[in-house]
Amino acid sequence: MEYEHLKELINDIDMYISQHAIYINKLEKSLRKGDKISTVDCNSCKFGKDFNSKILPHINDYDEDIKNLLKEIEDIHCKFHDYLIDFYNLSDEDKKKALEKAEDLSTKLFTKLLKLKNLIKES
Repeated sequence: MEYEHLKELINDIDMYISQHAIYINKLEKSLRKGDKISTVDCNSCKFGKDFNSKILPHINDYDEDIKNLLKEIEDIHCKFHDYLIDFYNLSDEDKKKALEKAEDLSTKLFTKLLKLKNLIKES
């Protein structure tokens, strides 16, 4: 099967991983310094916009293993943002917990994205 719609995503995976790592870093700094940065839902960040416009419309065109992996990526990505969307409305203790959970989800997201990259390269 041809994965044309995934090629751009695959080429940009390192950028998306970097963006998520930078986002978490900025939140950690904001927690220490008391500054606020913008938090967005999973459909509003660059990855979410690209995923929704370039990948989801074609998800049923992919083999089952790719489709399932894409659904896992989408789910983890949205959970990541869900933990952070109301970040500044949380107590300091809950902010720390949300950040820890987001870091864990980020690691899972990175793992799934790299798995996808490898699967596409192998096909």
